[in-house]
Amino acid sequence: MRKLFILIGLMITVEIAMAKTTYIPKYTSYIHIVNGNDTIVVADSVSEIELAERSGLFSIRVEHEEVNKEKVKAIKRAKRAVGWMSFSAAMSSVSTSLSSNNLQYYVRSQNTNVAFHLLDLYNNNAIKEQKLNTDVWIDNTSDKEIMINDTERGLMWYVKPRQTLHITPNNPDVQSLRISDINNQNVNYAVIATGNYTLKWEVEWEDSNSWIVSIYKDSYNEYAYDKLDRYRRINKATFVEEDMTIDEYKSFIAEEKRKKKMKK
Repeated sequence: MRKLFILIGLMITVEIAMAKTTYIPKYTSYIHIVNGNDTIVVADSVSEIELAERSGLFSIRVEHEEVNKEKVKAIKRAKRAVGWMSFSAAMSSVSTSLSSNNLQYYVRSQNTNVAFHLLDLYNNNAIKEQKLNTDVWIDNTSDKEIMINDTERGLMWYVKPRQTLHITPNNPDVQSLRISDINNQNVNYAVIATGNYTLKWEVEWEDSNSWIVSIYKDSYNEYAYDKLDRYRRINKATFVEEDMTIDEYKSFIAEEKRKKKMKK
């Protein structure tokens, strides 16, 4: 029992000692409309993009769920639940191995099985929290009814003038659509590709415009705790990423401190 309390204490100490972390989204959006020999395309890594068909028949808009403070808290809560459930399952396993008779072994082994099943559920919930919702909106911007056909899934929709069709894609997903007026005189083919995920980063600096995060060398992934290699500035509006050397980061921080002193 004493070892158990020591282990819990160490886990809490590690949690407190860790640097500030957050979850930053990665968005992918792509809209491609073809009408005869005419092709228009838009692609970006921002949370919302839109593309309008040239004749004014329709427009397509992709919107990704934004990661606000409440979303970050929800992801962290789900991750903590996985951590404590992993600890609980491991302790149940140890308890089972130390059982002194058959009845104790049976009861504790059942408890262990339940703990590991719960761990799977908590882990799935954590993964789900890190995936963001995506919405596709197709606006009929004309005064005529239009037809929208999902050529991959065999679905058909009729959208009245100045009305909107809402589609919820998978994550990730690619949709192939045929969009036309009801007389098939203006036929368009559209491809919509969407996807997103969130990454956990160690944040060294944050202001209203950007985050600056740590990048580690020779790591299994870029946000693992290993030898510091460089920094990366991520724009909060566009999510464009720009690497900074360690010296550039130090100069940036020194300049920010100088500005802060001047304001006082």
